[in-house]
Amino acid sequence: MTVNPFEELNLRFDKLESLLAGISPVTAADPVEKPINTEELCAFLGITRPTAVRYRKKGTIPFLLIGSAIRYDRRAVLKALEAKPSKRSR
Repeated sequence: MTVNPFEELNLRFDKLESLLAGISPVTAADPVEKPINTEELCAFLGITRPTAVRYRKKGTIPFLLIGSAIRYDRRAVLKALEAKPSKRSR
């Protein structure tokens, strides 16, 4: 008795579908955020553009260079700022 190849494929797809049902894509707790530009960073942190440029040049905050565009990862920036002691708290 020969097995119909289409039935075999259907069985395999069903098995894959059931396996994939248990895997969730990116969860709401860890969404992927797109990088932000300098203006968005300034609004987010409540700082001026010169301050953002100074932080970037001093290495206080990390940045991405995409072509000639400078972008920031919000989480990486917050993490860097939280790890860096401020001059006022010294």
